[in-house]
Amino acid sequence: MLRKLINTTWAGQLHILGKSVFSEHTSKLHTSIAICAKRNPFLGKLEESFNQSSRSEEKSKKQGIKNYLKKHQRYADYNYQEWRFPKSNRAIDISCTRDIIQPYEDDNSGSKSSLSVRKKLSDLRHDILHNRIVKKRVDNFHRKRFPAEAQDIYIKAHNLLNTPKEERLQNLVTEHAYTDMVKGLDSKTVIWKWNESLEPPRVVRIRASPMITNNNYYGQVTVRFHSKQTLAIYDRFGRLMYGSPDEARNVLEFVVFERHISHPYGCWRIHGKISSDSYQKEPMRKTVAFMKQKPQRIESLEWHEQEEKENHYKWYP
Repeated sequence: MLRKLINTTWAGQLHILGKSVFSEHTSKLHTSIAICAKRNPFLGKLEESFNQSSRSEEKSKKQGIKNYLKKHQRYADYNYQEWRFPKSNRAIDISCTRDIIQPYEDDNSGSKSSLSVRKKLSDLRHDILHNRIVKKRVDNFHRKRFPAEAQDIYIKAHNLLNTPKEERLQNLVTEHAYTDMVKGLDSKTVIWKWNESLEPPRVVRIRASPMITNNNYYGQVTVRFHSKQTLAIYDRFGRLMYGSPDEARNVLEFVVFERHISHPYGCWRIHGKISSDSYQKEPMRKTVAFMKQKPQRIESLEWHEQEEKENHYKWYP
C-alpha cells in the first residue's frame, strides 16, 4: 500500500520554486491513502507547501507579481534597477513613425540584378503610387531634385554631431534616429568630413503610410549615397578608437528621409540608415586606461627598510 502511495505521488512532475509539488495523480487518490499520507510527516509537509503555493499564486494573480513581491519584501526575485528606477510607459510620439516602411534591399550581385522581373515591376508600381501620394501633399517635391536637398541635410546633420547645438540637430534628425546618432558620444570626440561624392545621389525608394487616421500620412524617401568620407573617433582620453583623420574611405549607404506630409509646415529629416556590405568595416579598437602608481620619496623608502629590519612583526602600509 505504501509503495503504491509513493509511486503515485512521485509519478507527476515536481515543481520546486513555489509551484505545485503534488501532481494531478495525487488529487485522485483514494480517501484511505490520503489519510495515510497525512499521517506520514514528510508527505504532510509536501501537502502543506502545495496549499501555500496555490494560495500565493492566487494572491499574486490578483495583486500582480511586482506588488506581491514588494509586499512580502522578496526583492531578490526581480531586478534591483527595476525596483529603484521603475520603467515608465513609453510616451506616444506622432512627430515621426517608429520604423522604416519597407526597408530597401541592396543588390550586391553586380551589373545584372538578382531580383526577379515580377518583383521589379511590383516595386516600380509601388514607387509610382506612393510618389503620387507624396506629390499631392508636398507641392515642391520632385524625385530628381530631392537628392541635392537630401545631401545638404545629411552633411549638416553629421557636422553637428560633436557640437552642443542639439536643437539644430533635432530639426534635421527625427526622434527615432536621434538616440542612435547621439548614443555614447558624450564621452567621445568625433571628427567627420565629407570629401566628395563618387556617384551622384539618387532616390531608390518612395513610401507613404497613414498613422492613427487615414488622412494622417508620413512619407519616407530612401536615397543612395556613394561618397568618400573621413571619420575619426577618439575616446575621453584623446586616443584613437576608430577610423583615421587623414585617410578617406569609400562609403556606400542608403539613408531614409521622413516627413509628416499631412502637416503643412513639415520638413524632411533623417529617419534611419541602411548600411551596405560592399566595403569592409574596420573593427573598433578597445582602449584601456592604466593607473600609474605615485613614486615614493627616498626618505620614506629608507625609513620602511629600517623599520622592517628592527621590527619584523610590524607591518606598515
